[in-house]
Amino acid sequence: MKKLTLKAALIFTLIGSMSGYAQDNVEGFKFVPKSSKDYSFMKDSANMAIAFIKEGSTSLNEAGKSLSSKVIDKLKNVIFGEVANKVGEEHCAERGAFVNDLFPDIVNVCPVTRSILKDYSIYEAKEKFAQLLIHEGTHLTHILDECIATELEIRVMNSTKTGVKQWSNVDLYSNQCDFSWIE
Repeated sequence: MKKLTLKAALIFTLIGSMSGYAQDNVEGFKFVPKSSKDYSFMKDSANMAIAFIKEGSTSLNEAGKSLSSKVIDKLKNVIFGEVANKVGEEHCAERGAFVNDLFPDIVNVCPVTRSILKDYSIYEAKEKFAQLLIHEGTHLTHILDECIATELEIRVMNSTKTGVKQWSNVDLYSNQCDFSWIE
């Protein structure tokens, strides 16, 4: 009888602790409403990122093509998050966007990214955001390595008619990644 009671207690403890993870996104973030202009912009950019990957992945090796295919699958159903409060602002303290592996379908977009994109025409802003989504889309596939994400982003964009729209991740991660392959 003691075993049954102990087992039941363990089950209830596990269920109770799992309920703490029942949130939909990282603390401090909410979903971008699908009816908003921001969502429309982000979704259009995701579609542009998919087109860039299809165009640019032809020059990749087999591993790159396989990863590109997975990124496309993730971007087709990507969900966007935005800051909801101070906790979200703290998460954004030195980044423009991020993926949390506990919520593998969500790209959380930070205020700095939205602010920077306002300085460009709508089309150029979508191109820049699409490039960012190629990088974050790599993380959506559970590859959290910044070097791999940046390499896919730059190799794909380098192989498109559009070309690389921003080099910020190369600058940001140059201390930890070998980018000697960039011409």
